[in-house]
Amino acid sequence: GVDGKDKLAKFCEGRLVYVYNISDVYNRKFVRECATFKKGRDLCMYMENGGMGRGFSLGGRPPGEAGAPWYNTWQFALELYFHKRLLRHPCVTDRAELANAFFVPYYAGMDLSRRFTHRLAKGELYMELARWLQGQESWKRRQGRDHFMMLGRIASDFYRQGEDPRLWGNEMLLQRAFKKMIKLTIERSSIRPDNDKEIAIPYPTYYHPSSDSQIQNIVDGISQGSQRNSLVTMAAGQRRPSVNSMRFKLMNQCENDPRCTLLLCEGNEASPGLLDGVLNPPSPVKLTGKTLNMSCNNPAILLGAMHQSQFCLQPPGDSPTRRSFFDAMLAGCIPVIFSKDAAWTQYVHHLPNDGASYSVFIPMKVASKSNVINILGRIREPEIRKMQRNIAKLLPSILYGHVRREYSPKSPAGTMDAFEIALTAVLEKMKAENQHNQDIE
Repeated sequence: GVDGKDKLAKFCEGRLVYVYNISDVYNRKFVRECATFKKGRDLCMYMENGGMGRGFSLGGRPPGEAGAPWYNTWQFALELYFHKRLLRHPCVTDRAELANAFFVPYYAGMDLSRRFTHRLAKGELYMELARWLQGQESWKRRQGRDHFMMLGRIASDFYRQGEDPRLWGNEMLLQRAFKKMIKLTIERSSIRPDNDKEIAIPYPTYYHPSSDSQIQNIVDGISQGSQRNSLVTMAAGQRRPSVNSMRFKLMNQCENDPRCTLLLCEGNEASPGLLDGVLNPPSPVKLTGKTLNMSCNNPAILLGAMHQSQFCLQPPGDSPTRRSFFDAMLAGCIPVIFSKDAAWTQYVHHLPNDGASYSVFIPMKVASKSNVINILGRIREPEIRKMQRNIAKLLPSILYGHVRREYSPKSPAGTMDAFEIALTAVLEKMKAENQHNQDIE
């Protein structure tokens, strides 16, 4: 009705986004080449469902049904997801002259993987794109300051200098055109002086609710609290003592402590029957004190183990942040971090200033000299319950809704999910910068 249209027009005031229709060599081509763009891995299952990945069953419900919003989501799939979700957004306009913001759907992270895998020249595509953009009337209007893009990988991957195709990373964000744009990324660079154009947004989890009631279901599940028979869980890849001594030290502590469950992402498949035992109440297999070899592709076991645990260790890997931080929150497991850059200084639009209200921070210098599990064992039950309740309240703002999420004319935003919060952060940043530039003039 007219009332709905008015509400929608009001909701979209100052928020109109124009999505460039650029050649598919910048985006859809990578999705078609999903079997070969990353060395040694077929990523096609992750490209399904608009970047949410293939549905899977949890708690006995068949995958893909309205009642089961669980998808095996790749941690680097946000470029595809964001593009698909934006195309369905009610504030997208096909009239560039009306737009407040311009989205450039270049899947830069996928391009980076493909070039590295096939030893291709690093800069060719993004250089062409920059030249094309700078020739557009819409670009000239504000020299690209009202343009934004989604980087599915960490920002520092795009500041790496050197043309050797055997070296990971490229120099995209050092180019003038890309410097001017706002970049959404799963981790902003903490050392770049020009990182004020980066907005860090949560890694995607495995849960993509298509309705407010599905969000409420998971919030209620954590708020009510469940029997957690493990004090600590740690999920880690292969043992690489030289790469990160903190991670290696924590793995050893966990493996030798009956209060801790260690998940080693080493095998291809989980032990037979384990899946049912971990996930099916009323008597799930107790994992505490066990070391499990599991497939990296088996989110159900990972979530099952985290669901049984009070705390989940999140040591830094190749960079400060981890997708596992958000998986832990999804399971109501309190994340334990060792650097504030792992979350507190990163996700300022999605998480509150008081990081200690939903997570535990143990400084690296303390952790390196202490038994971390003993430190966590001294945290009292009322404090644990309080943090879990806070995590439950925060879940709506860190979850990415279903890619085909419908917008109601009555309340177009509904519950603001991670996507909607990210888009709002971009638009507000542009508005503030525009105001600032006008004041200077």
